[in-house]
Amino acid sequence: MTARAAVFLDRDGVINEKAPEGQYIVRPDQVRLLAGTAEAIARLNAAGYLVIVLTNQRGIGKGLMSEADFWLVMEWIKERLSLAQAHLDAVYFCPDVDDQSPCRKPNTGMVEQALSDFPDIALDRSWMVGDSVSDQECAARAGVHSVLLGALHHGPKEGSKGIAAESLRMFVERLMGKERQP
Repeated sequence: MTARAAVFLDRDGVINEKAPEGQYIVRPDQVRLLAGTAEAIARLNAAGYLVIVLTNQRGIGKGLMSEADFWLVMEWIKERLSLAQAHLDAVYFCPDVDDQSPCRKPNTGMVEQALSDFPDIALDRSWMVGDSVSDQECAARAGVHSVLLGALHHGPKEGSKGIAAESLRMFVERLMGKERQP
């Protein structure tokens, strides 16, 4: 079995616009895909990367939405991605409110589930793309490279093996450029 690299994506703030502070995306009509996201995911798919969503969904644990609501939103996102010939290989979410939950980032429970479902993932060649320090910390704990979006002025957390990028599209352009170098 040949090891494959994966790109783990947070959802809100990476694939789609985040809801205002203290609010949650609970319906498909609230989703706004970020510019260039579908095309970036299509490029990752074409290059052979597994594209896996890992998302904390505290709104479920708070009773503000159901798991069914979450999946309706994800189906809407998947439909929009498919228009650009892009797809997600898997989606994992943590509904827990407790920050100590093993599945809640920065803990690695969702990465561990992905490794169970895709045992051929090469962590040393994989990336986690997120917009928060908890995404970076999860990447460090899991042994993958991290990309902190929207952090060009602040940079990634000191000591992380990560980079900063303005958007998923910009990260993918950078990644694909590195792959073409001898």
